[in-house]
Amino acid sequence: MYSLQNDKVKVSFDEQGFLQELVNLETGFNYAGGHPVWRLVFQRGKTFELEVNADTQPKITCGKEEIILAYPDNLFNGEVVRFAVTVKVKLEEDNVQWSIELANDEPDCVIRDLFFPVIHDMQLPETHELITSAIGGKKIKDIRGHVKAQHSYWKGMDHLFIQFSQAYPRPCATDCFAFAGEDDGFYYGMHAKVNEETNHIYRMYGDKLEVCMGKYPSCECGRTWSQSGYVTSPYNGSWHTAAKKYRAWLDHPECAWFELHESPEWVKRMTGWQRIIMKHQYGEIHYDYSQLKDIRKDGQECGIDALFMFGWQNGGHDNNYPDYTYDPELGTEKDLIAGVEEFNKNDGEVILYSNGQLMDLNSDFYKKRGHDIAIKDFNGNTRRDAYLFRSTGQFYGYVANRAFEHACPYSMEWEEVLKGVIDIAAEFGCKAAFFDQLGMAPNACCDPTHEHDVPALDLGAQRGRQLKRLREHARNHSPEMAVGVEHITDVVGCQSDFIHSLSGFCKAMNDWEDKGEKPELEFFIDWFRYIFPEIILSDREIRDDSDIERRVNHALMKGLRSDVEIYRCRKTISETPHYKEYLGKINRLRKKYADILLLGKYCDTDNFIIDNDEVEARSFVNGDTLAVVMTQSHLESAKTNLSVPGYEYIAADGLNGVEVIKKDEFFHVELKKHGIAVIIYKKCHH
Repeated sequence: MYSLQNDKVKVSFDEQGFLQELVNLETGFNYAGGHPVWRLVFQRGKTFELEVNADTQPKITCGKEEIILAYPDNLFNGEVVRFAVTVKVKLEEDNVQWSIELANDEPDCVIRDLFFPVIHDMQLPETHELITSAIGGKKIKDIRGHVKAQHSYWKGMDHLFIQFSQAYPRPCATDCFAFAGEDDGFYYGMHAKVNEETNHIYRMYGDKLEVCMGKYPSCECGRTWSQSGYVTSPYNGSWHTAAKKYRAWLDHPECAWFELHESPEWVKRMTGWQRIIMKHQYGEIHYDYSQLKDIRKDGQECGIDALFMFGWQNGGHDNNYPDYTYDPELGTEKDLIAGVEEFNKNDGEVILYSNGQLMDLNSDFYKKRGHDIAIKDFNGNTRRDAYLFRSTGQFYGYVANRAFEHACPYSMEWEEVLKGVIDIAAEFGCKAAFFDQLGMAPNACCDPTHEHDVPALDLGAQRGRQLKRLREHARNHSPEMAVGVEHITDVVGCQSDFIHSLSGFCKAMNDWEDKGEKPELEFFIDWFRYIFPEIILSDREIRDDSDIERRVNHALMKGLRSDVEIYRCRKTISETPHYKEYLGKINRLRKKYADILLLGKYCDTDNFIIDNDEVEARSFVNGDTLAVVMTQSHLESAKTNLSVPGYEYIAADGLNGVEVIKKDEFFHVELKKHGIAVIIYKKCHH
């Protein structure tokens, strides 16, 4: 056996290069399954998907600091193919660091896929849940069962394996995932200096689980390709340990693509917005420019000062992009400017909508330049989208909806279009420009005329660079002018002033209310919030007067801003009086404790202890001040004891039946149904 070991972790290979040990030395658990750690797939001529496994015995060098597995030649269908593979493994504390190099000397062949490091027949404790970063975070309790349900119908090789995969940065928000138990787990991350697309891959070969990451080397004959930064870690602690590993990498000087900035003060203090479609895609007018003051009035009556203005431009929402001009059916351009000016009074803010990537095929811009700058696939074809908005009929969504193509992020001409949106927003007096769909990477572009690699696998990073330039352009108009995007990813989100989330993160997957069970949420936004407390996110999907208290309480507890989208953005919040009344109460708490709940750092479940799992609680810290926000909605009453070591109690506030009583060294908290408490502490200095 060839082994590396420290006081935290041990990794071992046998003579065949099979991974025999990947051990957490504190728990003694071995995650390895005893199989090779890489697989590649190549193209020969016009034939794709030719697989090479590590079937040859490697030359293994094992020193005190590093194991090297060298495969000078490999086999395909029993014949030698000149693909050299070199794997290097090191230890740093409880992290196993992996790197790999490929050399292709096989004529007429291109290495298209690399799967590495592969943990085949991965062993997992029954208590470990998979945490992925899809849409910001998601928990999968039974990964084996989940993968087995992912049949490809008639498309894939389901007779060999069934696969579940997610790409970063689309839809995955972080280039890592974890199998997490209560006290230990397994972290798998990509800590790469250059941000490129990665696939997070989970397969079931019969009853054997395989986990790996996928890359697209596009390594042609006569070339080499290498990748370092793979990290696997059998760690001790909660899932917070895994999250901190990823953030520690992003904060490391070698990580060149992650950087944070200060958002304007009004954005940081923003409680949320009303998202209103002024005119819809199919022509229905919901509000004209003269009604902006009425929208502001309805919002400010419940503590919402901002308007997220969709469908303001000629043709309405999802029409004519990027031909952004006022719509004469809604008023004149002067009416629009006057409406924004009126909205801005009394601390109102208008966020001007645009789409960050879509080009309407019927727009003047597309007819002149769109096809040339559109993203192309491997065969030179464009990708088309259609958004099927409709009202009460079927015809429009069936044959009359608009079609769009995606602009390549490397197009400087497109970037000038987006800068032009900022100029329009500034001219109208808007406080922010918003770029829909810009927050995650599009599909790789293969157009060789776009001055990027083919395929371009860094489009997420390019969008991050692009958004930084757009933000700087906005700041040139005013230090208080902001930019925002839709979709949550680290590489773009770190450059945005705020993010309009794709999910509300509060959809319950169980019948919590009728059965009196704690809600089981579809998404786990705690993952992204804990790693990136500085990035401002919204909730989403509260569209009517149903299930209001639970969902609004959830937003306050997780530090999410309110995305008010009544009847899917057709009306103001006055159409839903219960939502309006309750959001007003929550926003009074938000504003009263803004310095901690809006400006403070979200710390998840750090800094405090409670003794009842039926209660949800999170903490925020700003300087010496700490707030614990607690809530529950499924029981008529829930009680817990709360202690906050190192802090002293200052005050308590809340809604819907909250009682906080001091008992010895802790506080006894009782929450009635839908109760939410905000409990303030100060750090002790004695």
